[in-house]
Formats: sequence, structure tokens, C-alpha cells
Amino acid sequence: MNSLETFRGLKEDKTKERILDAARSCVLRDGLKLTITAISREANISRPTIYSRYKNTDKLIMDVLDREIISLIEFAELPSTLEELVLLIVNTTAKARTNDLLQLIIRVAPQLLLTYHFVRLGHSQMQVIDLLTFLIMRTEGIRAEDPRRLAVFVLLAVQASAVSGELTHSLIDDDTWRVEFTHLLEGYLK
Repeated sequence: MNSLETFRGLKEDKTKERILDAARSCVLRDGLKLTITAISREANISRPTIYSRYKNTDKLIMDVLDREIISLIEFAELPSTLEELVLLIVNTTAKARTNDLLQLIIRVAPQLLLTYHFVRLGHSQMQVIDLLTFLIMRTEGIRAEDPRRLAVFVLLAVQASAVSGELTHSLIDDDTWRVEFTHLLEGYLK
């Protein structure tokens, strides 16, 4: 299974991964009242080691969120047709709409996401744009326009759909959402 990490060729830092795994577990268990001490206990890593990477929990939470978003993107092989690409995007967005960590943040601390919706694009958003640009450039059946611009607008549609799942759940069921989101993406990209 491929992911954005393998696409980008990112190196794995085992200590950082243990810290992020522990922080994710702590957030899911205790909410966003995260402490370096709790993470240290959960990861079985000393507090000075964690502090050498993270001065506070704010950056740590953002790294957990970035990693969570990146981990949602998986594909067995690169899509080559518009239908395959749209299916990848719909499936990834569906995972975001039901992801425990993302939904917890949306419910309890949506302010963590505001910067990345209104002020600037974050690290994971830029990685997603890069991946979408690459996939759009190599996919048959997509209109011949600037692939990066298309990638940005696809990301905007994905974000809006991912964070509004709970909001719209009483209006449309998951199957209807999949059908309509597929139409939206296919119509935009053709």
C-alpha cells in the first residue's frame, strides 16, 4: 500500500513516531488537555527527549494532526483514469469524515483548524496539493488546465466536505454523499 509518505520519500524517525503515537493516544483518551508528562509516560520516552523536539504541546498536536491527515491517503497503485482518481479522493475524504482524531478536534477544538482554513495553508495541505498535482498531471480524462490550480480547488472541496460530515449527516446519508461528491469532482475535473 502506498501513501503520501512513500510518495514523498519521507524518512522515518522512530523516536518522533513514538512521541506522535503517544500524543495521539493521549488526545483520544484525555482530550486536548495534553501534557508532555502524559506523553512521556505513554511513549516511555523521557520528557527532556520530547522537549528537545517540542517546546510545547501546540506544535506537537499540529504534527499529530498533519500525520493523521497524511496517513489517510493510501493507494495500491497510482490512479491512471479520472474515475480511479476521483474514487481515491472520495475514499480518502470519507476516511477523514469518520476519523476519530479529526472528528474530536472538530467537535472540541475547531479553532485548531481555523488557521488552515482562513489564514494559510499548512504543511500537510501543501503535501496534498503536491500529490494531487502529480496525480492530475498523469491522469487521463482530466481537462487540460493548470494541474496545480485544479489540485488547489480539489483540496478546498475535500476540506469542506471532510469537516462538514457531522453538520450535514442529518440531511444526506453517507451513500448519497459519496454519489454527490463523486459527481462534483468528476464534473469539475472533466
